[in-house]
Amino acid sequence: MTSHQGSSANQSNARLNKTVQLPNFDALRELAEANPTELESLRSRLCQELIESVPRSNRARLLGIQFQIDMERRRHKNALGLCVKLSQMMNESLCQLAQCYESSSRHIPMEPDYLASVTPLFPSTPSV
Repeated sequence: MTSHQGSSANQSNARLNKTVQLPNFDALRELAEANPTELESLRSRLCQELIESVPRSNRARLLGIQFQIDMERRRHKNALGLCVKLSQMMNESLCQLAQCYESSSRHIPMEPDYLASVTPLFPSTPSV
């Protein structure tokens, strides 16, 4: 690893370790009622900070997901409808992940070449 890569990794880790302090639920509810524009600004800023805190290799995917979420938020004026749609999106993503996992595990040959021999830590002693 070069020193540039090392410093980049350290900066990324420092960003990941930075904790964002959210206001409590009541404060967020009051903000939503009194100043929804400010609440939206807070939401947008926190999402952006989170995306910027991950390694560059993952940012494009997260930006794409955030774009999809933002488009659904614009399309749905009803909060419950938006919640259902976002839940469907998460469920679809989880199903795709499960399918990938299942298909990859089916392709792992379980022939003797791939099986490990297990050496017991404490050999069993015959019962007296």
